[in-house]
Amino acid sequence: MKFKKLLVGILVLLGTFWLGSGQVAAASHIESATNTVVNSGASPVKVYSDPECTQYSGKTLDTTITHWRVLRNLVRDTGGILAFDLGHHQWVKGTEVFIQLAQPDKENHMGILEAYSAGRQVPIYDSPQLWHMTGQLDPTISHWAIIRYAIFSSGAAFLDRVDLGANQWVNAKDVDIIRTSFHFDANVPLVDRTGRVTGAITRSGQYKVFGTTTIQGETYVNLGNDSQWTNFKNARP
Repeated sequence: MKFKKLLVGILVLLGTFWLGSGQVAAASHIESATNTVVNSGASPVKVYSDPECTQYSGKTLDTTITHWRVLRNLVRDTGGILAFDLGHHQWVKGTEVFIQLAQPDKENHMGILEAYSAGRQVPIYDSPQLWHMTGQLDPTISHWAIIRYAIFSSGAAFLDRVDLGANQWVNAKDVDIIRTSFHFDANVPLVDRTGRVTGAITRSGQYKVFGTTTIQGETYVNLGNDSQWTNFKNARP
């Protein structure tokens, strides 16, 4: 009886593994890339010999080169690139190279105002890949200039990594990325610095941002005078 139960258990595990593997394979596909270049940030990104990036080749990308032409992509069926083929079966993970890694230009086409940490002790890393944590942001400071940014998609509405100076990279999900303007819908409440409701946005549209603060534990942006603060969670780029 014990042997029978053990055999059944093994078969169940094997079946689960087979189904799981099938699901992984069915969830992605390879596509040719056209005029795609990725940026490694001069980091020693690991190179794999298979699209799933499970077979490490023992090599890393040349750190004297930043830009790499892509031949093929491993694409998730529901969207998003999982890996890039840089030629000769040199695959790299999609989370370790970037479609764009740049400084904000003089015209500030990305519309970047600041990164707002709200006094949180956010982890700092020495590269946009977030491999090695080097410390935490000073909790006495909340407003940070963005020196560089990195994004995974050319059409990204949001930044994925931001450098706050001297290679102090943070995950953009750990801070609030404040733009020079945001879209807000009509009827979104406006408050003063105490959180008292003073009115509401009358018309849906793009509004200039004049500042950022914390009100009742949440991030708010200023749309005009000191009675026109609105919750950052209602903002859209």
